[in-house]
Amino acid sequence: MTCYHTEACVYEQLSPDQQLNFQSALVMLGLLPTLLSTIGPGLPEVALISSYRPVLSFILSLGAPATWPSRILEYNDPQKAVTSREAKWSLAPQKAWVAIVISLSQYLFSLGAAANVLSTAVEIGQKSVLAWSCTATFTPLLWTLWPALNHLLAISSYHIVRRASMRRISNDPQRLPRRTGLRDRAPNIPWKVFNIVQSSHRVAQSIAAEARICANQDVVHPGASNEVPLTAVVLNVAAGCLAFVHIIFGTAVFSASQFISLTDVMQSILWRLVLSTVICRVVLIVEIAGLRALQQEASS
Repeated sequence: MTCYHTEACVYEQLSPDQQLNFQSALVMLGLLPTLLSTIGPGLPEVALISSYRPVLSFILSLGAPATWPSRILEYNDPQKAVTSREAKWSLAPQKAWVAIVISLSQYLFSLGAAANVLSTAVEIGQKSVLAWSCTATFTPLLWTLWPALNHLLAISSYHIVRRASMRRISNDPQRLPRRTGLRDRAPNIPWKVFNIVQSSHRVAQSIAAEARICANQDVVHPGASNEVPLTAVVLNVAAGCLAFVHIIFGTAVFSASQFISLTDVMQSILWRLVLSTVICRVVLIVEIAGLRALQQEASS
């Protein structure tokens, strides 16, 4: 192919020092997916946050380009992020204005991290040549978008578990006290009007919960029980397996991205991806700490 001939011609004009510089950069880039996965948010943690703040969870899945794969063929309970004995820090409910500042900061920093990761991936694809597919420029961007699929599977698994737990609770009158709702207070309301009002109320509640930090949430969602549906297990295991494949794919892409110097890696790639990953990790830690405080208050 013409692009391979051009690549060989360029390499012939490089000095040994320049070639070694490019090779050193390839080593650093090849280690990048594994490095980022060790500091990025985990699949179970993002799945847990998604039950309260799904939009923020989606942004975090784009802002952190790699996740640490769970043990292959093993179910990982998201509730362990809150109930684990190793977890000690908890965030108590905050004043309204403090919670608003924290929530706005989370969205702004998370969106900035996602935009930074996506722009970096596009830049890598445009300014490098992939050794095993010299005409492909979309592979770095594909690698950064892939985690969204992994998180979607883990989130779907956790939501199935939550629905199963809520059904078991609803069948136990002692665990779920009867609440007086709109239908009880105004039984003469037509059903169409009632359904519209109820749907609007649910949408308003979802929007309010999305904008509220986890430490200030009003409801503690039921956790998983010992009985986990098979579909949830399959989706959870699939998410972990895809995370493992994602790291392998990222290593194959970045270790073959030619014509990037070591200086470019250190100044324009490494710190940008690490910074975005750390930002998403900090946001997630704050939310998990808030959920931990809610769980402790509910169990006391």
